[in-house]
Amino acid sequence: HTVSHFLEKGLGFARSEFGVHGERLFLELTGIEAAGHTEDVSPNASIMSTQSFGKRIHSKDVIFAALSHHIGHVAEKLRARNLATRSITIICAPGRYGNYVLRKGSATMEFGEPTNDTVLLLEYARRLLDEIHDAEVPYKRAGAIVSGLLPIEYVSESLFETTEKSARESVFAVVDMLNKRFGKETIHPGTLHRGEEWSSRTELRSGAFTTRWSEIPH
Repeated sequence: HTVSHFLEKGLGFARSEFGVHGERLFLELTGIEAAGHTEDVSPNASIMSTQSFGKRIHSKDVIFAALSHHIGHVAEKLRARNLATRSITIICAPGRYGNYVLRKGSATMEFGEPTNDTVLLLEYARRLLDEIHDAEVPYKRAGAIVSGLLPIEYVSESLFETTEKSARESVFAVVDMLNKRFGKETIHPGTLHRGEEWSSRTELRSGAFTTRWSEIPH
């Protein structure tokens, strides 16, 4: 019933009753930083970001804008965890019902040098989208998956384009710092068009009563 009661029950109780979230909560309450406590990544691990659209989309440019959002998100996660990816998969799917339900598409590209560079991942995603996009299909969902993850220190340096790569790493270090300080996508890829073409429907969403000052009940 209280924090004290929770701590008295011990770590075993927290783990068995509430899983990894209870374990992290117990550790944080006892002064042990639990961020990344279970973030060990195996070579087969992956990071996914997907989202359903508020309406059906045919335009390839609008779908790529949505993909840019997801790719920027997963690339930022990779850099935050000091990881690089060996491959990217994009997903474009229609709604679950209707004449186009079986015409969903996905495509994967593997690359020789693992990366967490947003610019490169966007370039690869554009090529994949050109391959699978069908203007006749009303798409309802899109997303990106990066897989084959490994620690960035295990990535061998390329003999080519090292200057450009180093410059972009410095740029993304600043971009990630600013987005962390001022909010997600304060700085974002130019291909990410802001607007409601691919946004989810939110008119029925509950208020952010515990995380946003403007929505606290009064």
